[in-house]
Amino acid sequence: MLNNPESMQGESLDRLSDFLRSAQNWFWELDADLRYSWFSSGCEERMHIDAAPLLGQPLDAAALDCLGIERRGWILLRHQMDARQPFSDFIFRVRSSEGQRLWHGLSGVPVFGPGGEFRGYRGSGRLATQQMEQQITADSALLMAEARANIASTLQEIEHSFEDR
Repeated sequence: MLNNPESMQGESLDRLSDFLRSAQNWFWELDADLRYSWFSSGCEERMHIDAAPLLGQPLDAAALDCLGIERRGWILLRHQMDARQPFSDFIFRVRSSEGQRLWHGLSGVPVFGPGGEFRGYRGSGRLATQQMEQQITADSALLMAEARANIASTLQEIEHSFEDR
């Protein structure tokens, strides 16, 4: 038995809605002037920042002034956006409403109208703090192990130089 297109479309919308509700992400839109124009409901709880002041803000002002994203990393992302390219998992640090330092990840795709005109970006964000803290811990452990190995090697060289005298 064939499903009618209307019920299939309704089922697809229900399915998509279920996926979105189950995601730990938040969703956002930028207009053609790269100003925040929309945030999904519940994003403030997931982002741990107040999103209201970001609405209508130019992306650069929101990123550099409100969120405190590092300029160097931001420039790379802006080059992609100025070229109207999609981007994936841009990781950055922000200060939460409670003063905590958190890591976020953003992904987005450019949106074009039927005539090919640029309309902005749509994307998702996620809290990446746990992932980044684990990575930093692992990187620190590796650096410490390398430092210990270098110190041991240097001490061994010094010991050998005294033995050779």
